[in-house]
Amino acid sequence: MRILFCFSLVLCVFTLSFNIAAQSVVPRFEPGGCAVPIPETEKNVQCGYVVVPEDRSAHNGKTIRLPIVILRSLSSTPKPDPVLRTLGGPGASSLKMIRGRRSSPWLRDRDMIIFEQRGTKFAQPALDCPEVDESTIESAKATRKNVMTTSRYINWSKLVANLWTEFLDLQN
Repeated sequence: MRILFCFSLVLCVFTLSFNIAAQSVVPRFEPGGCAVPIPETEKNVQCGYVVVPEDRSAHNGKTIRLPIVILRSLSSTPKPDPVLRTLGGPGASSLKMIRGRRSSPWLRDRDMIIFEQRGTKFAQPALDCPEVDESTIESAKATRKNVMTTSRYINWSKLVANLWTEFLDLQN
């Protein structure tokens, strides 16, 4: 009985240490929930995050998590190299491309991976810029009224200072 207990304890410690070591490997894929709603008609979808170093040259352990959506090919024998898709920005989310799946010709014989760029809406961390959002709303209101206001301009120094204090490495 004592041997069984000791064996179980060693097995638990080994399993726990293996899981911790596997979580520290970078880059890695972490399967998980989808960052955006997936249409109910979609059956061959896998979601998760790609975890990569914040700065590959720093070796300081800081990472970022980029959400991805993997759309499986309609073919039973897809080609081995998937199509990678993202939007050009600035700051727009790529994940909304899931809505265009049915019209994508690539899915006939390839998987498609839609990925979010660092800092965008669903990436972790996201570089949220309330000053830009406020300016965009004020600009739209001013355009409707056909009035030019000075508040349309973004206080860039305040924006950069806010992002800098968020611990983000904006140099790399």
